[in-house]
Amino acid sequence: MAQGADWLQGPHVYALFSSYGMTSKQINQLFVVGFASSLAFGTVVGSFADKLGRKFNCILYGVLYGVDCFAKHIPCYWVLMCGRLAGGMATSILFSGFESWVICEHGKRGFDKNLLSDLFSNASLGNSLVAICAGLVAQALVNHYGFVAPFSLAMILLITLTAVICFSWTENYGDISGNVRLSLVQGIDVIRNG
Repeated sequence: MAQGADWLQGPHVYALFSSYGMTSKQINQLFVVGFASSLAFGTVVGSFADKLGRKFNCILYGVLYGVDCFAKHIPCYWVLMCGRLAGGMATSILFSGFESWVICEHGKRGFDKNLLSDLFSNASLGNSLVAICAGLVAQALVNHYGFVAPFSLAMILLITLTAVICFSWTENYGDISGNVRLSLVQGIDVIRNG
């Protein structure tokens, strides 16, 4: 569901912004803010999840990406900008939070470590299939209901995902003594000097 909500949106973000009458410059700014948000938050997302909990982090993904999807229903540049900020943060969680949770949970439950390679191999294949299906579904929705429709379906998936996580996942933590501020400073230094 997490990957599906992301894949539903991808092909139609630019078209949606354009349909709202945004200029090329505004659309570029919206994309840059989303990528910059992901870059900045990506430097601390691991420490943040370790300290506050990986389940909480995955719930935060659903909330942040839900805010982004909701914002896409409002044709106002500044609302869309806030959505892109939230969406960038959510993207950082998507590509680290769920895997961190499952690796820790796998160990807590005493499963064989060798099974993780099969799990991630199947997850990669599943993600490819989800991407194809989401693209087809998104296009069908756009054809019938307009450019905002894939974002509506993504919101439904995110609400469902968040509920599933809230009611069926256990919490797990990493290094709770980690310093989020220090991680951010170190991340910025690596970006600046790399």
